[in-house]
Amino acid sequence: MCSRSDAPPKLNHGDLNEDSGSSRGLRAFWIGQGISYFGDQLLPFALTWWAVTYTDSAVAVSFVSLIMAVTSAITAPCAGILVDILNHKKLMITTVIVYILIVLISGSAMLLDRVSLVALYAIAFAVASLDQPYLLLQQVLLRELVSPDGLSRANGRLETIRAVVGILSPAFAGYIAAQAIGLLFWVNAITFGVLLLSLLCIEVANVETRGTRAHHSLKEALVFLGHTPHLLVLTFLTAVVSLTLAPLGFLVPLAVKQDFALGSAAAGLSSSAFAVGVLTMSGLLSVFGRSRRVGSLLGISIILLGLGNVLFGFSPVFASALFGSFLAGAGTIATTIFARTLYQRDVPITLLGRVTALRQSLTFVIRPIGILLGGGLAESFGPKASIAGMGSVMTMLGIIALCSRTLRRA
Repeated sequence: MCSRSDAPPKLNHGDLNEDSGSSRGLRAFWIGQGISYFGDQLLPFALTWWAVTYTDSAVAVSFVSLIMAVTSAITAPCAGILVDILNHKKLMITTVIVYILIVLISGSAMLLDRVSLVALYAIAFAVASLDQPYLLLQQVLLRELVSPDGLSRANGRLETIRAVVGILSPAFAGYIAAQAIGLLFWVNAITFGVLLLSLLCIEVANVETRGTRAHHSLKEALVFLGHTPHLLVLTFLTAVVSLTLAPLGFLVPLAVKQDFALGSAAAGLSSSAFAVGVLTMSGLLSVFGRSRRVGSLLGISIILLGLGNVLFGFSPVFASALFGSFLAGAGTIATTIFARTLYQRDVPITLLGRVTALRQSLTFVIRPIGILLGGGLAESFGPKASIAGMGSVMTMLGIIALCSRTLRRA
């Protein structure tokens, strides 16, 4: 747990917690994050679709995703150190300004048809590099704006916004890309311009960093995790969950085609059921979420995630598999929200950037392993059996988390 000195700083204008709906700063945060997240979803689509349209090469398309994934894994620890060293609001404003400039220049070059494949890869690298401090600062600023008791509800609200945006943005991106791919960059820049304006309305305390810049190393974050048993267990659990979740993106469509003998419409319906589960659970947690006994709630969430996949894997008919997808979506987002709440609540604000960055880097490294593992299992046992097996592993992990004394006290 946080000591008194590590608690979220007091703000000069009074407590700004998640229940103070009239707070200008918090309202600005929700508006800015929601609109900018909408824009943030457009750029990966634009980069991928440009590669598809102008190269018609699977290698070129996959290389865009690979560059963004590898860049995120490498830059996350560096971004975490910067977040813990510098003033959060000023760093966020600087990051957003640089991001907008890069996006505007890239969009203009695309509209003028002056972008080569190498330039596209450079844009993907730049965008992924700036995305990490943006995502880390989003979590740190939420920690500063919201009281510890309101973190679960606040994270639920944030994920509800993301779920709604995740449904709307692909269709919008596809429509705009049909006119001109470069326009997606300009729309993205406009949404981050709104984020920039919202940041000017947010007031946070200037958290003084302790020690010298050399003192702010990743080793300090690792030592902290090593001396905080429930967060160490949490990091292990979320890593294994990420490992088992990674291949589901291609195992579910494979199961729909090979085991249920259905087409693309059914695969899309399964993805929609998952998204509805995410939206439903995040909406419920935005109202009823709690920041006490979070460790037990995390265990229940992982069990729900596992049971959803077990149900999908053992379903004799597609209708029950859809319900499994719904449960898996609900369990996935609940696991994400409660895990993030524990980190935000129990990691000192001066370490939160680095600890979160380490966790994200671990996820980036583990995901390719999970994808390879899922592919091997699908070849050996079939996609449905693989999904059921991974769901069983998640269920057992959830039971272990629920029974763990270390997490139950969290």
